[in-house]
Order: sequence, then C-alpha cells, then structure tokens
Amino acid sequence: MYIDYVIVPINGFKTPKIIGYKNVEHLKQRLGEYGAVFMKTEEALELPEQIDNVYQIESTKEYGKFKKDRIVTVSNKLLVGDTSLTKLLYLRQLAGLYNKNKLQAIRDLIESTNDRIVIFYNFNEERKQIAEIANSLNKPVSIVSGDMKDLKHYETKDNSVTLVQYQAGATGINLQKSNKIIYYSLPLSSELFEQSKKRIHRIRSKK
Repeated sequence: MYIDYVIVPINGFKTPKIIGYKNVEHLKQRLGEYGAVFMKTEEALELPEQIDNVYQIESTKEYGKFKKDRIVTVSNKLLVGDTSLTKLLYLRQLAGLYNKNKLQAIRDLIESTNDRIVIFYNFNEERKQIAEIANSLNKPVSIVSGDMKDLKHYETKDNSVTLVQYQAGATGINLQKSNKIIYYSLPLSSELFEQSKKRIHRIRSKK
C-alpha cells in the first residue's frame, strides 16, 4: 500500500499531510490470505444506542463561599485554595464528596435498580462514601482502584455496584455485563471520560 500525501506549512514547519491511500484493495487481498476480514464500521459494530440522563444536583453554600473567597471550613476541615491547582481540587471535592445533595442522589439511583451498576469516581473518600451507601442498601460492592482490583461481586451478582477509579479502570477493562454507568464525579481528561463509556458499550452488548 502506498500513502498519498502533500507537504503543507504548519506553525512554520513543512509537514506531510496524508490525503489518501493507494493499492488498498491489493493490501486487503494479501492480508485476506492470512485470515483477515475487512468490514465497514457499521457492519462490524452493532452496538445499542447510548442513552444519557443528566441529573442536576444543587450545590452547597460552602461551594459558593469557597468559589468566592477561596477559603471555607467543611466537615471540620479547613480548605484553602491558595493556588489555582488547590482551588480546582477543592472545588471538585466540594462538588462531590462534601455535597450531601449528591450523596442523596447517588443513594436514590442505586436504590432505584437491581441491575449491575458501574460508578466512576475520582477520590478515595468518594469511594468510601459510595461503598457505605451501597452496603447500607445490601448491594454487593466490587472495586477497581490504583491499589485494588476486586471484581468478584461484579462477576457473580446481578445487583452489584462496581466502583471504578478513572485512572485505574477507564481503559483496558471489560464491564459489559453492566448496562448502566453513573458518573459520580468527572475527570479532568475528556479522553478518560470518553474511554470510560466504552467499558460497557462493547461488541455483543445487548442494551
């Protein structure tokens, strides 16, 4: 196969830009001799429709105060956003693990179904809080994190709750026994977010 390209200037550099390929059918024919099969994307991927439900959660007064003043006391902890990074970190935590409205919402969602649920989270304290809620509702819990990978209940229990930390399980793990993902908190990386959706939206998924 040959690549057809042109040279274009990008940021002052002469850079090759691919505009097409030559002898593609010949390449397919040769690879076909070794068992490779080529299909169109729509032929290869028969996936169910993804349905996104967005739940608006009311923020707390502590969130508003910290956003304005960069300092607040919550749950007997003093949060000081003296740099841009610490301000962002604590705003994310105030929107999640320090938000009683979100904790109630996650309880309602877990309680509303007996299907397997996958819940993505960021912080270890979030995992602890959600696991306590799931246990109080008699839901078996599995965990995938940086220091733990226990999928026993996910594999064997239809009503299990699987808690997955983005960095540990947004890629390279198959969770297609589940058909529901809950995003308790969002990652900073859009790539991790998009990859996490594919953990249950895979070939052979039924719903």
